Amino acid sequence: MCRGGADNTQQEKEGESETIFVSLAKWRKKPTKEMISEMDHNWDLLKRDGGNLLQAYWTFGRYDAVVILDAPMRR
Repeated sequence: MCRGGADNTQQEKEGESETIFVSLAKWRKKPTKEMISEMDHNWDLLKRDGGNLLQAYWTFGRYDAVVILDAPMRR
């Protein structure tokens, strides 16, 4: 996947590679305030570990959301 721009070039020079993840989400039951709070906590953990939520979309049909994020490459 090509991400073009100065940020991508700078990361390649520094040897730090990030991976773009696309996740399909499906709620098993109606989200509660506690579930939403837990997800907010998970986003904070992602940021702490060097990741970033790029985009999120609510959808109709089989899945409830599509989430796109980048995170440090870990093998």
